[in-house]
Amino acid sequence: MKIKNIKQKFKTGVALAGAVALSAQLVAPAAVQAATNNQSVFIPAYTYPERWIGGNNSYWNAIIAAGSQKVPFVVVNPNSGPGATVNQDYVDQIADLDVAGITYIGYVKHARQTRNIQELAADIDKWYQMYPGVKGIFMDETHNESNAEQTCYIANISNYVKVKYPGSIVVHNPGTRLRNESIVPYGDVFMTAEGPASDYLNNPYYSQDHPSATDFEKNPANAHKIWHAVHDITSTVEQEQVIALAKQRNAGWIFTTSDQAGIINGVPTQNPYDNLSTYFDHMTDTVTQAPLTAMQIGAPVPLPAGCDDIFNLNVTANNPGPVNPGGGNTGGSGNTGGSGNTGSAGSNAGTGAAGVATSADAGAAAQSDASSADGIKAPNTGFAKQSPVGLAILAGLPVVAVVAYLVRKKLA
Repeated sequence: MKIKNIKQKFKTGVALAGAVALSAQLVAPAAVQAATNNQSVFIPAYTYPERWIGGNNSYWNAIIAAGSQKVPFVVVNPNSGPGATVNQDYVDQIADLDVAGITYIGYVKHARQTRNIQELAADIDKWYQMYPGVKGIFMDETHNESNAEQTCYIANISNYVKVKYPGSIVVHNPGTRLRNESIVPYGDVFMTAEGPASDYLNNPYYSQDHPSATDFEKNPANAHKIWHAVHDITSTVEQEQVIALAKQRNAGWIFTTSDQAGIINGVPTQNPYDNLSTYFDHMTDTVTQAPLTAMQIGAPVPLPAGCDDIFNLNVTANNPGPVNPGGGNTGGSGNTGGSGNTGSAGSNAGTGAAGVATSADAGAAAQSDASSADGIKAPNTGFAKQSPVGLAILAGLPVVAVVAYLVRKKLA
């Protein structure tokens, strides 16, 4: 509205308030996104540990050398799940993870909530029976737009883990953003972005400004529940851009790698997480410049209305089941439980000395389907601490004074 078109007088206070709002609009960016300050590394470690003499175990050796401060969590995957029998190479590798204080969780998949849920539960039981140090379950191939039946499936299997194996972490991987939030109560972490760096940096689908972005993703308080995995990194500069953008998108958990999906050395592959990243050390060093994300392990949650209690767990608001028994205090010295560990192995995944963290379009649709169907199968970068709006107001004070003067002069 132009000043010359104003037909009535306003009080000085009203004019000043309007001027402040105008100056804020002039100075502030077109879209201000909230950002998390906390971030930690979470690795889908999908490569076989070569424990034999002469084997090249550099992938796992690098993870162990980084330690729990830089790599608090990994997903372990012997054979697209626990496999039929105990694998001694994985037993030995897991023992090294335990010594390093790195928490590992086991991989299973359910094909977008279509696999027989009893078979899935049996796979989960195998993990805890064959590898008793496991601290949770990573569930691959989650539908990102779960209907009532699919949400019921997720609720039942998540509660199965939480009730039968108290204190366990439950991670779901749709591989893309959730189109609704029906399954959010039934998981501790959700991988809501997974793809090549070029898409992550340039495809508007990944932006929080995209119409498909939900309040869940936009809220920094949910950063501890959001994990992004980005592959095909081509340089340390690009890696820093991805890590910074992941923070802006409230991803409290991050993994970046130069490993590629598609063709590696002429061999087709769908696993961009089986080779050690060229920029692995740079990735861990960059992420740990910021306060670390703390794992927050949730309790079992009552099933949605109309959902059958498949495992007869009887989870209600008054009977949620035990949470983190025998250790697992999330906080204190900035660690998850005990001496900085979850259970016996755990993770140093706090916020340093401070403790618990306070917390695409057509192409994207194809990526969404591919991520949801295939998942990730086996075989201080600096944000201003001041409020953007506050900075805009401060920067706009001279404009305020001029506008207020003109208003008063014209209306006098």
